[in-house]
Amino acid sequence: MKKTLMALALALAFVGMPAEAQKKGKTPDEAAKAWAELYPEIEKSIKAPTFREKDYPLFKYGKKSKTQGYLYTQLINKVIDRCSREGGGRVVIPAGTWLTGPITLKSNVNLYLEEGATLLFTPDLKEYPLVRTRWEGMDCYNYQPMIYAYEQENIAITGKGTIDGGAEIENWWRMCGAKSYGWEDGKGIISQRIGRPLLMEWNEKGVPVEERRMGDGYGMRVQLVNPVKCKNVLIEDVTLLRSPFWVIHPLLCE
Repeated sequence: MKKTLMALALALAFVGMPAEAQKKGKTPDEAAKAWAELYPEIEKSIKAPTFREKDYPLFKYGKKSKTQGYLYTQLINKVIDRCSREGGGRVVIPAGTWLTGPITLKSNVNLYLEEGATLLFTPDLKEYPLVRTRWEGMDCYNYQPMIYAYEQENIAITGKGTIDGGAEIENWWRMCGAKSYGWEDGKGIISQRIGRPLLMEWNEKGVPVEERRMGDGYGMRVQLVNPVKCKNVLIEDVTLLRSPFWVIHPLLCE
């Protein structure tokens, strides 16, 4: 687990290097020394988040619905808010398939999916408000990622359950604008062919991030898991399926 996190940290560090430093690179001896001395020191600094030993079972705070297509978005986020407000712990998603809109993680909360539990995310764009995120390296406001956290500490997604973005050719994937993923010219399908070049233009011109608002009409898909400016993030054991866009996008996190 630590090695996986370390590899990710080093990869993100490399992406953030000035171009000159990347071009220069390191000699084999310098690289070997870095792996032998620097890597272990950084690895020691990685501490998994810890949580208060208190469970918040989802249906202790709300009822199951028999209505087809019912969204558990409000209930899940309500329990996460309560858990964080009271000092943290595990928000427990029980076995079963639970249709939901975007989930917002808060500090000191471990979103725990029991074995057999599936969070299935709706493709209904109306359920996704605009939040600050980044799209292919460009800061903007876009549809909220399916699991999102902003400036939170000690957060986790764990358990043997499944996080299913529900992306298929019939919904999210055709928004990429590729014919192989269901996009057809002249069919009125809104795709990133609209939003992506515009965002690139805004980025090049230095348009303030607060004015880079995408959302409806721009065709910019959402990430599956996107913690932004968070500290101590753990993702362990869960299965991640059918993401509309990037699967795990830790942005400016420690």
